[in-house]
Amino acid sequence: MVALLIFSLIWTRFGSREWGDNAMHDESPSRRFWNGGSLAAIARSSTLSDERTKMQTLEIQPTVGVGPIRFGMSRAEVRELIGPHDGDSDEDREWYLEDLAIEFDSSGKVAFIEIAESENFRAVLNGECLHELDADSAIAHVKKSAAYDPNAPEPGYTYVFPALQLSLWRPVVPDASQDADDPTGRAFEAVGVGRTGYFK
Repeated sequence: MVALLIFSLIWTRFGSREWGDNAMHDESPSRRFWNGGSLAAIARSSTLSDERTKMQTLEIQPTVGVGPIRFGMSRAEVRELIGPHDGDSDEDREWYLEDLAIEFDSSGKVAFIEIAESENFRAVLNGECLHELDADSAIAHVKKSAAYDPNAPEPGYTYVFPALQLSLWRPVVPDASQDADDPTGRAFEAVGVGRTGYFK
């Protein structure tokens, strides 16, 4: 079910694209992270998609949050930090900055954050952008911190690291029949980060 949920989240938003198919928060560190800036304003900069080195970095902090977003934040707090959502939303989740999905629990608090590869920002875990690594390297990098669950649904497509409450997802697992120039599935297209207890 976890794998199907992850697939549904990412496919609902990005399926038509060519590219692949309650911790309390400390507001001050979040604001210092942006040096007084707004992620929404940064994302509008024309230089972001041209030079990777100028892209804003979102630090993945397992069970804590991603960038300035903390698990347990309300919708209003999220919007104050990164601006209004993209217009795509439902009762449980909203999309921001084109490539960031935030899932809220029944009380309206952040419970899960899913990050797609983006031209607006880079999602980094312990110094590495997981979208920029090939799949095997991404798995090996995360395994330095915790093991993945070998019994998770859809092995090869989805890797869940319960101790980190983190998941990696790709739409296909490349095999010998795939064209060598076809990048689909060679890197993970979605990184999910949940609050404590999200992945059980």
